[in-house]
Amino acid sequence: MSSVPAPMCLSCRHLMAGTLTCAAYPDGIPEEILDSEIDHRKPYDRDNGVQFEPLPGHTADELDLD
Repeated sequence: MSSVPAPMCLSCRHLMAGTLTCAAYPDGIPEEILDSEIDHRKPYDRDNGVQFEPLPGHTADELDLD
């Protein structure tokens, strides 16, 4: 059985609780970001200038995003 990495969005301070929306994508996070095909620590199409930021008290290194 293969494992699928959790989307980085779940550890992002911009995620709207209980949804798949955020400050960058208020109408829905693109599938390619949710599927971890895109590293949203860098700007991405239509992200309104908002990229991944770890939840308070965490660092990107702790989240094993590389």
